[in-house]
Amino acid sequence: MTESRRQLKVPIGFALWLFAFGLSLAIALLAEPTGSGFTRGLNRVGTFFRWQFLAFALAIFVWLSGRELSRPGASASLLSRIPIYLQCLLGLVGVGIVALAVIFR
Repeated sequence: MTESRRQLKVPIGFALWLFAFGLSLAIALLAEPTGSGFTRGLNRVGTFFRWQFLAFALAIFVWLSGRELSRPGASASLLSRIPIYLQCLLGLVGVGIVALAVIFR
């Protein structure tokens, strides 16, 4: 594969990741909660996690595509790290919230 085609994988993958990440937030916020009682609104949580799973897979793809580039300091290489860092940060925030809930009950 030529270098220009490799460099195209990063911005296209980044755009797809950004779309999936943004859509996970938008759909979760705009979806009408269903169910009653304790389960009310769990459809929103499930939708959020499904789209975040896709966004995480795309983030890994973008990160691995950026590692293939011959010039590591290129802007495409730097762009390829942003999705995986943000996905990991989101995961750490989720773990932190659960840990705080367990500690402070």
